[in-house]
Amino acid sequence: MAYITVGFAIFIINLLIGLSVLRAKKNSALKASFMFLWICILVISPLLVLIAPYLYFIAYCSVFTCHFAS
Repeated sequence: MAYITVGFAIFIINLLIGLSVLRAKKNSALKASFMFLWICILVISPLLVLIAPYLYFIAYCSVFTCHFAS
């Protein structure tokens, strides 16, 4: 369920940035910055979705270990 929510949120963010890029035709500097941000999100977001379960597991193990160690 979390993957669906994260995927949908990433899709909405990418859609909003893409629409902003299309609307910013007059200001080329603004369009370039939006395009750079859009490309960064398109590259980083799938990596975060792939890494998220491992980060959750590491955090869970850390909390579990600290809780029972004290």
